[in-house]
Amino acid sequence: MLSSCVMSFAKWRGKAILREPLVHFLIAGGLLVAAQRLYAHFSKPVIEVTSGWADTLARDYEVQTGHLPDPIERKEMIRMYVENEIIFREAKKQGLIDDPRVRNLMTLIQRESMEPVVADPTDAELEKMRQAEPEAFHFPAEISFEHESFPSEMDIPVGALERLQAGGMPMTSAAIRLPNPMPKTWMPQIEKMFGKDFSQAVSNGKTGVWTGPIKSSMGMHFVKVLELTPSREMPMNQVRSALVSRWVADRKKAAVTDQAIELSKEYKIILPTEP
Repeated sequence: MLSSCVMSFAKWRGKAILREPLVHFLIAGGLLVAAQRLYAHFSKPVIEVTSGWADTLARDYEVQTGHLPDPIERKEMIRMYVENEIIFREAKKQGLIDDPRVRNLMTLIQRESMEPVVADPTDAELEKMRQAEPEAFHFPAEISFEHESFPSEMDIPVGALERLQAGGMPMTSAAIRLPNPMPKTWMPQIEKMFGKDFSQAVSNGKTGVWTGPIKSSMGMHFVKVLELTPSREMPMNQVRSALVSRWVADRKKAAVTDQAIELSKEYKIILPTEP
């Protein structure tokens, strides 16, 4: 009997509570908050990178670098486009002029405003960076050589190599104007002038010995290496400023990227399906 009374009282009390205006207000408020969150979720501004647009970015990348991006470079290219688009839209929110002609400038201004103040790195951090990219902070190899050069293989006289090896003087060609001997020159410059295959061949040549013919972008050559100085590490005092600049720039870039990732939660991002 007591149990039935308690249950009846509970039902009456529950109905009474549901009739309270405050309860109605709280329920309505909860529904409004839920609806607002749902609307915000499905009404995020969209950033879409279609396959066609990704191909356009890839062509721009080729113009800037001289080669089409590989799959990893293409993914990073798309990521950077999305990051810059987010930063550009944040710039518009800050009241900067919405003018497509100054889009890149707006993005740069906003990006710089997002950069934190970065303290200078320690010596240990600089050394770690240098060891991570040793070739970037080395003097390249240098080489000097004598040569006998011809426009094509058909222009090479019979017995040219034997004559040179026997001590004969190298002949000159009016069609190929090069100093002879070639003064000591950085190997990257030799590669730029003659091509990669030629630079590799002469760097592997034995000093003081005529070899060839070696093909280059200029023609055919017999070469005697006079001096080859191997690549060597630059002293820290000569690369410190460059290392510090890169270290600080990398930290600022990483900080901006982290902020862009956080801001990306406010956007609906659609990326192309990559193979």
